[in-house]
Amino acid sequence: MEESKTLKFTKASNCQVLISTGALGGINNNGLLEINFYLDKINIEGSLKFPADSNKIENIGTVKEIQSTIYMDHSSAKAFSKWLENQLNDFEKTKK
Repeated sequence: MEESKTLKFTKASNCQVLISTGALGGINNNGLLEINFYLDKINIEGSLKFPADSNKIENIGTVKEIQSTIYMDHSSAKAFSKWLENQLNDFEKTKK
């Protein structure tokens, strides 16, 4: 019979909830997996011009704004990968 464990979790007072539309990264110089989560946003830097009779802004492009960066060692990355795969399998079951 498998022995069970009880883990207690708590959120840091500065914990943020973020939306991510993608991620990029790789192995950094310290041998850690670096994952940069980004959000695709309308590029609103600088001045914008659009016709006075329109509320629609066209052709201003988008920018990928990095919202957070996570570093993981190999063991943590493997555990995260397994957890994420299980979550995706459960998610796909709800879509059928």
